[in-house]
Amino acid sequence: MQKRWSVCTNGNVSKLCMPRGLASGKVERPLYYVREQLMRGLEEEKARLLKIPYIEPALLQFKEPRRVSNDGYISYEGNLYPVPMRYCTKRVWTEIIYGRRMKIYEEAGKLLS
Repeated sequence: MQKRWSVCTNGNVSKLCMPRGLASGKVERPLYYVREQLMRGLEEEKARLLKIPYIEPALLQFKEPRRVSNDGYISYEGNLYPVPMRYCTKRVWTEIIYGRRMKIYEEAGKLLS
């Protein structure tokens, strides 16, 4: 590639200088270097990050433990709610949603009803 020189005028002083398009690398090169170093550092950092274990979302909500009676019911605020008979005398967890809906979970966190 052939370099073409042009005359730059600054007030009354004229001098030969490189055209703007060819001289812009002086400014852009340090930015390219910084960007490349930053990207390399981020890639190395990403390789060192630990994987976040999966947690069942149901286990993150506030729940109250309840004991299922012999006849398959749990009591909550004076009311009885049915639970499958295979959970008799076992502990279950209740989650109240907006004071209107109840979800019942087994000990391991599986949704019953």
